[in-house]
Amino acid sequence: MVWVRHFHNDVHHDAIGWCAIDPAAQPPVPAPIDPERLSRQLTRFATATTYLPRIWAAATAADLAEPNQMRHWEEMTGGAVYTEPGIHYLRGGWQLAPEEALVIEGETVDCRYWNILAYSRFLNSLDHRHRRVSYTGATATVVGNRYRFVLAPEDPGASDADWIDTEGRPEGIVVIRFLQPARTPPLPTVTRVRRSDIRAQR
Repeated sequence: MVWVRHFHNDVHHDAIGWCAIDPAAQPPVPAPIDPERLSRQLTRFATATTYLPRIWAAATAADLAEPNQMRHWEEMTGGAVYTEPGIHYLRGGWQLAPEEALVIEGETVDCRYWNILAYSRFLNSLDHRHRRVSYTGATATVVGNRYRFVLAPEDPGASDADWIDTEGRPEGIVVIRFLQPARTPPLPTVTRVRRSDIRAQR
């Protein structure tokens, strides 16, 4: 199995990567579907599907038990789950009331690439096509080597921070990844605030 991942600093201006695989020899025509083999595969798939609720519950247990803080995502160390071995992940979950926001402030480190992304509790990306749910080192507002993000359902209008749209979800997951960092990225500070307090600081 071959996995190809493209890292883009700015998808609106970067040349978008692509990949093609050409076989050295023409592959043979696939054999007709074997009903017995297909039946076994479907049974195995159905059995695996029954485990999904428990898998998701275990995967998000730490985020739900200790919300509104970040941690080093040790489970992804060294290329686990088909990830790049040189990526260091920071992960946390949010639990916010409609009038609240989460402020994440931290320090970047020298690396080839970094980004921050909001996920649902099932680790699928939020609507990146129409909403501001992610930033990279090229699109984030970095002052010196410091970043500041505000997770909220609406743009609070902070002049010194980048807004991450939670889509109004009361809970979710946020991940920061650093590709081949020169040192271990420090954990950011995470503060739950009222959105009105952010607006008052403008």
